[in-house]
Parts: sequence; C-alpha cells; structure tokens
Amino acid sequence: GTNSFDGAPETDALWVAGIYNETVQILAKPGINTVADLKGKTVCVGDVGSGTEINAWQVLGAAGLTKDDVNAVNGSFQDGVDQLKDGKIDAAFTVAGAPTTAIVDYATTNTLNLVSLTDEELAAIQEAYPFLIRDDLPSTTGMTGDVVCVAIQATLVASKDLSEDVVYEFVKAMFDNKDALTEGHAKFGFLDPETASAGATVTMHPGAEKYYKEAGYMK
Repeated sequence: GTNSFDGAPETDALWVAGIYNETVQILAKPGINTVADLKGKTVCVGDVGSGTEINAWQVLGAAGLTKDDVNAVNGSFQDGVDQLKDGKIDAAFTVAGAPTTAIVDYATTNTLNLVSLTDEELAAIQEAYPFLIRDDLPSTTGMTGDVVCVAIQATLVASKDLSEDVVYEFVKAMFDNKDALTEGHAKFGFLDPETASAGATVTMHPGAEKYYKEAGYMK
C-alpha cells in the first residue's frame, strides 16, 4: 500500500517462485568507494517510479543520505552508463541480473568501478529492508576484490484466481525441465526450488505450495 500502490495495496498476486537475484549495482567514477561517498554527487537513480529508483533510495537512505544529499537524475540503465561515459554524472544505479550488458559494455573502454558496501552500510540496509539480501559479485578485470552488494529476487507471481492445479503443473514442469530451460536462457540455471520457496515475502499460491511440500522443500 505504499509508493505507486498508496491506498490500494495489491492483494491478488500470490508468490509462485523466486527465480534469480537482481543485484543492486552502483557504477561510479574512480575514487567513489562507498555509498557515503555519493554525498554531493550527481547520481542516476533509474527511471521515474521504477524498481531501480525505489531500490536506489532504499540503499542511499540506509546509508544516511537523503534526497537533499545527492543530485538525483532519472534514466534507464543505458542512459546512466552513457551519462557516466560523457562525464555528466558521477554514478549510476542498475538493478538487474549480473553480468549486466550495459555495465559490461562500459568496462570495455572505461575503468570499472563498482561501489562495494561497507559492513555498516550493509547492516543498515538489511535491518531496514530485510528483503534486500546480500549478493556479492566476484572480482573482475580492474576490480581488486569481490563487490559487496544487495539484491532483490526476480519473482514469478500468479493471480489468486489461477487454479491450484494449473500453478502446480507449471511449477513442476519448470523444475523438472530446468536443464532444457537453461539451454534456452542462462538465467534458468539459477533456478533452485529451495530458494524459490524460501524467499516468499507475500502469500504463496496454493498450487506452488503443494509442489514445494511434495518435493520436500516446505513442511
């Protein structure tokens, strides 16, 4: 019932499965090493009203920064990367599965600097927003170590009006055919029935619950 759903919370969408992590990545100019370093900087926080913008302000806020502390601009992932290349901004938020095409492209001709969260920033974020889970990115060319990040699960939901049998058969087919699905798209390789069921932050669809219980992932 908050943000764009203010006064009219969505209650008909039920959890089916957590698919993969969408990592909150902060691409910045060299010299910006923590979220706190973004104070006074120009930062692309994503498109207006997008999940990226929401996550960006969650991360900035948990690190003690308000909307008065940064010069926020809006734009897509590619907009942020292009503006950073052109020296128009100091940092850009991207919330997507890693590796992210726009960031990989940036790294081919620019120094890659992904901001790593400090222990204090991570603790504050997780206390305020428990659904943002830690998701470290492995070190890559130009980076000196793993990048400490948080992520939100990309989630499959279904209407409460969709029958239990249909959702059960869908979930079963998805996990029974994981290898074939992965051949079509690499992200299916992240499918894991344990994490798919454990991460539920809203009511689970009874069809999905039936599958997870039969498969031994829920009691």
